[in-house]
Amino acid sequence: MTKRFKLSDVPVYPMNFGDNRFAASFQFISHFRYSNEHTHLDGAPHRITEPHVHGHYEIFWIKRGSGVLCRGHQVIEVSARSLVIVAPSDVHHWLRTKDLEVSILRFTESFMTTVDFRLDYFELRAQLQAGGSWTIQLSDDENSLVDQLFGFLNDSAGLAFNERNELLGSILLMFTYEIRSFHARRGQSIVGNQDSLTVRFKLALEAQCPPLTSVNQFSRRLGVSRSHLQSRLARTTGRSPSDFIHKKILFESKRLLLHTNESSEVIGKRLGFRSPSYFAIFFKRYTNQSPRSFRIDRISTSEVGHPTSV
Repeated sequence: MTKRFKLSDVPVYPMNFGDNRFAASFQFISHFRYSNEHTHLDGAPHRITEPHVHGHYEIFWIKRGSGVLCRGHQVIEVSARSLVIVAPSDVHHWLRTKDLEVSILRFTESFMTTVDFRLDYFELRAQLQAGGSWTIQLSDDENSLVDQLFGFLNDSAGLAFNERNELLGSILLMFTYEIRSFHARRGQSIVGNQDSLTVRFKLALEAQCPPLTSVNQFSRRLGVSRSHLQSRLARTTGRSPSDFIHKKILFESKRLLLHTNESSEVIGKRLGFRSPSYFAIFFKRYTNQSPRSFRIDRISTSEVGHPTSV
C-alpha cells in the first residue's frame, strides 16, 4: 500500500553524499546495500522509505535482491538485473527491500554544462523516460553491458580532474543511448504522441528548483518566442505558461515553508520575489493565508511535524 502524501509536504534530498572522488554534480556509488529505512551514506541519514524528491537524476542498477518501489502512486516490484530511473521532481520511496544491492549513478543538469555533452538536456530526459517508463528489466546481454559501463565509471577515479570529467561525460552519453535502445527494443517511443514543445516546457519547469519565474526566461531557454510558447500551450493544454509557472512556485514555497527553518523573506527571495510583501501577496492569492499563517497552521495540526533543514 502506498503512503498518502501532499506534494507540498515532500522534502527534497540533496546530492551531498556518495563517492567524493567525483564532482559534486556527478556522483557514483559502486556498491551499496539497503538494510533498513534509515539508510546512511557517508554518515548522512536518508529516510528511503519516506516519499521524497531530488533535484538530480538517479539511475539504480539492481545487482542483487529485490524491492518494492513507489513513484507517486505507482507501485512496482524490482529485482536483480534491472535499471530504475528516477528523474528530478519524481516523488518516490522504497516500500520495502530484501537483500537489495545496487550501484547508483547521480548527475545534475549542471554537469552537462561543464562537459562537451553533445546532447540537449530535454532530449536526454526524453530518452531516459521513453513512454513514461522508469524501470527496465535487463536481458543477459543488456546486464553485461551495464556492468561494463559501471566498470568504466569505477576505473575513472584515478584520472586527473579534466580527463575524468571528459570520460564521465562520455560514459553518461553512452548510458543514455543504450537506455534509449533498451526502450526501443521494447517498443517504447521517446515522447509518445505529445507535442514536443509542450513536453520540453514541462520538463524544463520540473527541472528548475528553485523555478524560473518568467515566461520570457522559458521561451529563451527553449529557443522560441514568448507568443509562440503561449499559443502552443493554450492549444495543447488549455493553460498559459504563467499558470504552470505559478503552480510550480506555489509548490516550492509550500515545501520550503514546511521543511526548512528559513524565514518567509529568505524563501521569497530564493523564489525570485523582489520583496517579502510581493511573496506574501502571491502566496495569499492562492491559499488565502499568509506564508507565516500557513506554516503555523500546518505545524499546530501536526500534519508534518516541525520543519527541518534539508
